Amino acid sequence: MNPTETVLTAATGLVPALLYLICSLTPVLRGEGKKVAQRAAKLTLCGAIISWLVAATVFCFGPVSWSIYEPLGLSVYLDRLSVTILAMVGFLALVITRYSVNHLAGDSRQDVFTRHLLQTIAAVQLLCVSGNLLLFTLAWAATSFSLHRLLTFYPDQEGAQLAARKKFFISRMGDLCLVGALITLWQQYGTWDILTLIDLQDSTPVSTWTPILLVLGGLMKSAQLPFHSWLPETMESPTPVSALMHAGVINAGAFLVLRLSPLIVSSDIAMNSMALVGGLTAVIGSLVMVTQPSIKRSLAWSTIAQMGFLILQCGLGAFGLATLHLVAHSLYKAHSFLSTGGVVERARKRKIKHATPAKTTWLVALACSALVVAALILADYGFTAVSASQYILFSILWLGLAQLMTSAWTAPLAKHARIWGIGLSMLVALMVYLLHQGVHTLYDEIYPAIGAPQGIVEWTLLLLIPVLLFGILLIQTQLQSGTQSTGLKRLYIHASNGFYLGTLFARLARPISRPRTNASSN
Repeated sequence: MNPTETVLTAATGLVPALLYLICSLTPVLRGEGKKVAQRAAKLTLCGAIISWLVAATVFCFGPVSWSIYEPLGLSVYLDRLSVTILAMVGFLALVITRYSVNHLAGDSRQDVFTRHLLQTIAAVQLLCVSGNLLLFTLAWAATSFSLHRLLTFYPDQEGAQLAARKKFFISRMGDLCLVGALITLWQQYGTWDILTLIDLQDSTPVSTWTPILLVLGGLMKSAQLPFHSWLPETMESPTPVSALMHAGVINAGAFLVLRLSPLIVSSDIAMNSMALVGGLTAVIGSLVMVTQPSIKRSLAWSTIAQMGFLILQCGLGAFGLATLHLVAHSLYKAHSFLSTGGVVERARKRKIKHATPAKTTWLVALACSALVVAALILADYGFTAVSASQYILFSILWLGLAQLMTSAWTAPLAKHARIWGIGLSMLVALMVYLLHQGVHTLYDEIYPAIGAPQGIVEWTLLLLIPVLLFGILLIQTQLQSGTQSTGLKRLYIHASNGFYLGTLFARLARPISRPRTNASSN
């Protein structure tokens, strides 16, 4: 790609974000609410097409960068990671804006909502293409502020206002962590250009505090323990906001970790902290999820659990697998939120009650799935050792395939349907495996190579993954079966209250996050 094509491609990567931002601030999106929403849907269609074309160009010809404003070093950087997220956000923006046309039809402030929605999408896409940490931080803050206006769209909903304030407070702590990392990086390297920082880090290792601050910022942004309680409390916001937040905005923390992974892997403290916090978040989120009577709250806790598992993968150096997880979870969660309106009706029509699987059924399913996974390992790797990323993948495949087999054997279906279900589950497992191999081929050059686990902490975390996944699956099954065990009843009650972590955090943060009263009214 010649210099002119490089500049053109990099500049085009900014077009969707600029298109949404400019239109939201001009008379283009003024007028009757539904017509404004329809115009926004057409804009996002144009933006999605541009994003897909930019992504295809980068995948074919390689990464490109372009300086926007030289004095501040603001630049755009497009590689396979950034354009993947850019294209995904473009697709989600198209779906969500089209959904909101009818969802908010008749609302007197639908035009205001649409403008705020496009501004949030613009901030997320600007975050994706940032090649400079200063621009990244500005887009990071803009994402939070624009989302805050969507969460507080209905001012008469007190619960939504309280949840938005808690989220605003946690986001500002995350901003401070990111600003602190900017300061330490400037003091050490004198630049915020991401490519330059990665090159300099190879010869001059980054300071101890920088990876820790970056990880803290990512944990706060991605709703990890103990900064998670605001996410389930924001369910009073309109459904398009929930879909955008859970499928797009919540991924900003994970994207920060993936984008700056060459800097973060230099710190064992940062990596092990991600693994520990992510694992704990995945466990608690998975248990609380199955106890929630509200569909949207259950999906919110599912997001917390999935983000926890994604952060765990990053902490173990499985960045390619985390990229696949991020994209898959975003698409799944957007669909889940946008289809919540028909879930209850569809469940009522099915009238299928799944029996609790017997212990022998579980054991047979685990053995059969282990044989399938072992066959995959031997066919591809022989008797050589697998990497941490592959170990995580095979652990997921083992338990996922066992769960699918168990469901097929215990569901009240015809015999042939059960056989087809088992065959389909094995086909899905094979497709996931092949997809993971493709992700490694496409993205391994972006992420730093991680060697074999070092030390007892890393080995323990790695070996605990299948135990962790199996324990979550087993307890979830018991909680959903309505067991009469006293211990499980107590666990169900505590889990349904989120183990009171949100209440504890609210008490600690209340003196700081409490809204100011108007002195003149006293």
